[in-house]
Amino acid sequence: MSKGLQSIKGKSKRKRLGWLETWQLTKTTFVEYFSESTFRHAAALAYYAIFSLIPMLYLGVYFFGRILGNETVQSLVFNFLSGHVGMQDVSGIMEILQSYDVEKRNPVMEIVGIVTLLFSSSAFVVSLHKSISDFLDIEPVKAPVKRMILRTVLSRLLAIGFIGILGFIVILVYMTQTVLISMSQDVISNPTLSFLFNNGLAHAASIATNFLIFTMMFKYIHDGKVRWRAAMYGAMITALLVYLGQVLIKYYLTNFFFAADGGVVGSIFVILAWIFYTSQILFLGAKFVKVYSEMAGIPVVPRYKLIVKNGEEEVVENKKE
Repeated sequence: MSKGLQSIKGKSKRKRLGWLETWQLTKTTFVEYFSESTFRHAAALAYYAIFSLIPMLYLGVYFFGRILGNETVQSLVFNFLSGHVGMQDVSGIMEILQSYDVEKRNPVMEIVGIVTLLFSSSAFVVSLHKSISDFLDIEPVKAPVKRMILRTVLSRLLAIGFIGILGFIVILVYMTQTVLISMSQDVISNPTLSFLFNNGLAHAASIATNFLIFTMMFKYIHDGKVRWRAAMYGAMITALLVYLGQVLIKYYLTNFFFAADGGVVGSIFVILAWIFYTSQILFLGAKFVKVYSEMAGIPVVPRYKLIVKNGEEEVVENKKE
């Protein structure tokens, strides 16, 4: 624990932060953040994205396309890659998604294809899980071999579930935005006001989506136990920073990145660079959650602990809050 936080230890369980504590929180967050291997973690995420990106996008089209229609979901992917990431040529990625077909005439082969895609796409979330745990200063519990195998399987299932939740959040925000825009067309007759409303709604939807996703990340995608208050505060800060940072990242990738006009290969490089730079903000948010939790008297604790029962080591849930 850093020196700036030692004085907090022993005080009341929950503590409201004043201006002085807020300054200490900001300073300590950045000090601890820069002491971590942020570039190594970001590079690991970008590396796993190579194997997970296309399967994740395809699964989104495959599953949610059955509900909203393939064209609607592909339009969402197109708008995200061009509007948020800053890709100038999205046609290559879209062609891959449209030609990526796992629907075989043999139902068994179709199931095998879906399971393979789920396993591949979960690698990115598993890496993210490890990185956030490190920034929360949570050490993994060394468990027996059988328990480690079970934990690995559960981590993959959790990653797959998180991908589904992420897709659901994006679709939910998109549908809400569509309904509000449709309602505004009947209420707002002035074209200028309608444009401003729709534009503002798009920005608000982007921030809201980021907030919901980061809240889930800081609450569940790691090996610690984080209070909802800390997770939501961290998600709010991270969502705003990502929103502002994406403007700069998009401008850099669009105008100065060496592979911006490199076709499909260039598009993949742009996505990897976007993940690399955006993850820096995510890790800063994770460190904020850790420092804030300590200063507020609700420190992050490991989700599991190792005990010895009847002469055998056993991993149990940590009841400490």
